[in-house]
This record gives sequence, C-alpha cells and structure tokens, in this order.
Amino acid sequence: MNRRDVLYLSLPVLTALVFVTVSNHVWEDFLITFRFSRNLAEGNGLVYHTGEWVHGFTSVFNTLLPALFDWMLPSESIYPALWMYRLVCIAVFSMAVFWVARTLRELGSPEWIVLMAALLLSLDIKSVAFTTNGQEVAFMLFFLALAFRIIALGLPGSHWKIACCAAGWLYTRPDGVVYATVLFGAAVLFASKNRWASVRSVLLGAGMTALLYLPWMLMVWHFYGSPVPHTILAKVGAYTTESGGIFLLEMLATTPRILLSLYNPVYTDGYYEPLSGLVFVFLVLGFALGGLLGGRSSRGLHATFVMAFLMMGCYLAYGYLKVGIVFPWYKPAVAWLGYLSAFIAFSEIWKRFENRTVLRRWLQVSATCMIALAGFSYLAGTVQLTTHQHLIENGVRKATGEWLAAHAKPGDRVHSEPIGYIGFYSGLRMDDWPGLQSPRVLELRKKLGNDRTVVVQHLLPDWMVLRPLELAYFNQKLVLKQAYEIAAIFDQTDALDQRPWIPGKRYHYFDAKYIVLRKIGEELPSRLDRDSVITQPR
Repeated sequence: MNRRDVLYLSLPVLTALVFVTVSNHVWEDFLITFRFSRNLAEGNGLVYHTGEWVHGFTSVFNTLLPALFDWMLPSESIYPALWMYRLVCIAVFSMAVFWVARTLRELGSPEWIVLMAALLLSLDIKSVAFTTNGQEVAFMLFFLALAFRIIALGLPGSHWKIACCAAGWLYTRPDGVVYATVLFGAAVLFASKNRWASVRSVLLGAGMTALLYLPWMLMVWHFYGSPVPHTILAKVGAYTTESGGIFLLEMLATTPRILLSLYNPVYTDGYYEPLSGLVFVFLVLGFALGGLLGGRSSRGLHATFVMAFLMMGCYLAYGYLKVGIVFPWYKPAVAWLGYLSAFIAFSEIWKRFENRTVLRRWLQVSATCMIALAGFSYLAGTVQLTTHQHLIENGVRKATGEWLAAHAKPGDRVHSEPIGYIGFYSGLRMDDWPGLQSPRVLELRKKLGNDRTVVVQHLLPDWMVLRPLELAYFNQKLVLKQAYEIAAIFDQTDALDQRPWIPGKRYHYFDAKYIVLRKIGEELPSRLDRDSVITQPR
C-alpha cells in the first residue's frame, strides 16, 4: 500500500468524522430500527412492540449490527451502540471510495482523475450524512464499488464475487436486487467479448445469491408470516394517489427531475438547484463525450454505467409516483452511478486526446468545478443538519417523546407520522401513519382508504402528535374537535426565525412545531400541564 492508497482511505474517514463530530446527527428512522435492536439485545425478540411480531425494518445490517453493539455495551443511551455502528459504517464507506480509486487506477486512469474521484465521493454530503447518522448507505456504496470493480475487471469467472455483491445488497436493503439486476444485466448487454461466459457467470452468481439469502428469508417468513417487510406494504399509496395518466409516460417524464435532484444538498430549498444543475451538466457532457470519443475497449464499461444510472433514475421515479417521495438515503448510490460514468468518460477522453490541450483543460476545469460545488454542498449540509439536530431532533422530536413518557399511562396508544424519536423515547405503543409498525392502521387503510382522518376516527388513539398543517386538516372533522384537546406544544419556530441564514431553512420549519393532543374523557395524569409550551431544546 502506497501513500496514495493511504490518502484514498483517509479522505472519506476525515469528511465523515468532521461531519458527525460537528453535527452528531441521528436520523429519525434509525430510532425506529434501534427499538427493534434494543428489544433483541434485551431478549425480547426482534420486535418493535414487545409480543407483536411485525417486520417493521428493511435493512438486516442496520438492525442486527446495532443490536450486537447494544448487547456488548448495554446503556440507557443510544450513543455507545450508535458510535460503534458509525465507526463500522465509516470504515465501510472508506473502503468503498478506496475500491473505486484503485479500480480506476487499474483501468489506466491518470492520477489526477483518481484523486478527483476520491475527493468528489468523499465530499458527497448525502453519502457522508447517511453513512454516519444511523442509516445503511455505506453498505450500499461498498457493494456498488465492488460491482464496479467486478464489471471493470471482467465478469467471466467472477460468479462467487457477483453472488457476494448481490447478497450483500439484499442484506443491506430489499431493493438491492434491483441494483444487482440492472448493473450486471447492463454489463452483459454491453459486453464486447466473452458475452456467453459473462452470461454464465451472472446466472451462476444469481443462483448462489439465492442460496446466500434464503436462510434469512425463511427465518423472516417463519417469524413474521411474510418475506415482504411490513414497511414496504405500509408506504405504498400512503402519501399520494396515482393520476389517471399513462403511468409509463409519467415515470419517464419524472426521471430527469429525479436525476437532477441527486446532486442537490441534503435538503434543498430552491436556492441551490442551479448549482446541482451545473454538476448535472458536467456529468451529461462527460457521458456524451465519453460515448462519442472514448476508445472501443471502454465503451462497453461506460455504456453499462450510463445505462444503470438512467435505469435507476427510472426506478426512483417509479417509487416517487407510487409512494409520493424519494427517500433521501436512496439517492447516494444512484448519484454514484452518475459519478462513475463521468470518471470513466473523463479518463478515456484524457488518454485518447493526448495532444488536445483545450479538451484536457476543459476536463480539468470541469473536475475542479465539480469538486468545488461538492465542497460547498458538504459545508452547507453540515451547517444544515447540525441546526436540525439541535433544534428539531432534540428540541422537538426527542422532547415530545420524553414528555409523553412522563405524562402518558402504560398501554396508551399514540398516533403520529414521525415515530423514530417519539416512539423510542416514549416507549409507548405507536399506531403510526402510514402503519409502519401498526398492522391495525394498515388494515383500516385497506378497508377505509387512505384518508388519514377517517382512519384516525376509527382508531381514536389516546394521544396524537400533529404538525400544524396536519392539525388544520384534522380540525375539519368535528368528531376529532370534540374528542381531543391540546395538551402540549413543542415549538422551535422562534429559534429558527432568529437565525439569519440556515441552508435549507424551509425544511427545518416542516418539523419545527408539534402539537400533542390528548383524548378527552380520561383522568389527567397529575404531572400534566395542559398549557405547557416547550421552546428550548433539552
């Protein structure tokens, strides 16, 4: 291992540690899965509600590794287990960047492009954030880097590597099968030689993948009654309704906007969109020039990753139209496909046009601009999520959960859309929307439709936690006005107003105020203060 290798391993470690040390950001969904992890570590089974077997998580790694660390380092705090998991994810992220850099070097890329790749990937704020905040993105990126290496060095004879890569994706997230199918399928389609040997390796790899994943699938099927995670079933149709148009045309029309959004900061507020658009223009020019000017030997590899980038963009657009949102931790792996396509194109253009100074200078300027924009996005994202953790996650969500733990009775049911912090710190039963941890909510949605107010009228939970817009929507129903009263308000809007500049400020306001409603007609706990308004983070 030379100095360059050490540099490529160190860059992602540095950017990840700086981000997490400054922000200490803990993603909302981590605390959903960590409730499963803690129950398993404490001997209650892999469940969210003790005694109720619901497959309410999607990532095996993201659930079992924190459970192991929580068992090794038992604590009331989440942080011993979380920091262990963070360190593992940072190491995995580092190896992903390292394997991309090493593969580019072995393909003959000039050292400045290898360095550009390492810098760009290490600074990608969504990759860094969702590596360190409790999500599983580092593993998605690691197996993507492994797939890049397998395809670049040749598929024939690599069936066991393909199997490890595809099975790793599946253990990371169920839609890993989509990534494996698209990438290895595109690699076979654009193979310039040994195509049948490549087909044989991919088919053998698929069979071995099934064997590697089968034990987990059978175990899940046995305990939860279905191999499909309950969360996937709950999300479909909960946030949107399909239009009456032609779905395929809608998906294709939505795909360019989804691809553009991959290079925004973590949460854009509109101001940054021209900058992400500039990155996208650089990538598209690289795609075009790489396809037109690249050598014959590289065209198959370049076409593979351009095709995979476009197909995965369609996949995200499909999810957007079905669910109503592209969850931000789905974006980094697809963004990396675009970056990898550009790195391949830039390398081939540089090697083929040794005497074209203008073209080479354009490549260097483009690379410099991309790195500068990534650096700006990294700094803006760090400021943004540091603010979000302090004011919103701690000052609203965690505070709401702790308040409910102090004022609710054992066995009370809570209805809320965000349940990570609220569910974990309250320890109460959550009849959430859209039913990620509540089969009861999903069954009512199937019978009554996706009108949340209608479902809640049948649930009549003991407590509800609503945002102001949600409360305004619920107030349209007279039954709910008569059945509930405001018990507490957690509000950080004044604190946000006092800060002159926060990147993505509009995103913060979305969760800056929570209203806690109590069902009328039951005895109030003695510690309840009906007029309590919490404005400062704990």
